[in-house]
Amino acid sequence: MPFYAQLNEADTVVAVTDAHSELDPAPNLVPIETLDPSILDCTYDRASGTFVRLTVPVVQHATKRAFQNRFPKAANGISTKWDAMCLILSDDGYAASLGVTGAPLYELRMLVTTGVQRLNVSPFVDMAPSGEAAAMTGLLTNVAIPAAFRLTAAERQAMMETPLADDERYKG
Repeated sequence: MPFYAQLNEADTVVAVTDAHSELDPAPNLVPIETLDPSILDCTYDRASGTFVRLTVPVVQHATKRAFQNRFPKAANGISTKWDAMCLILSDDGYAASLGVTGAPLYELRMLVTTGVQRLNVSPFVDMAPSGEAAAMTGLLTNVAIPAAFRLTAAERQAMMETPLADDERYKG
């Protein structure tokens, strides 16, 4: 008995069936040897006549605490650069000790506050290359950011590319 993979317009397998089904005729049907549901969501490469498994992106949603804990230690060895970043928002004396006063302080506070507020409205932090974590850590590599909480390229890369541990994953 012949079996078929039914393809959509993008040549992705949407169903596997036997010949007795009422499906559209070829070219949306590709003969297969066995009724194998593991090819569902595969793409059919017409040139080679093979099914190609689609890469499923790994969802990287971290808890907010896990994201904060990924920040490297500050110069004092106890606090993190996240802690130093948050302190500049509320303490003029700390900001002045970093050499940031006047209009530059308010500009920096506006940027940091905006980033923190965007993180606060979500139940998790999206660690994808286009997510909030990438935007926030990218902002914090700018040379205008005080060194006390500025991320180096290597620190940012480690934060973003280290796979999430199970206890870092948002499960809500």
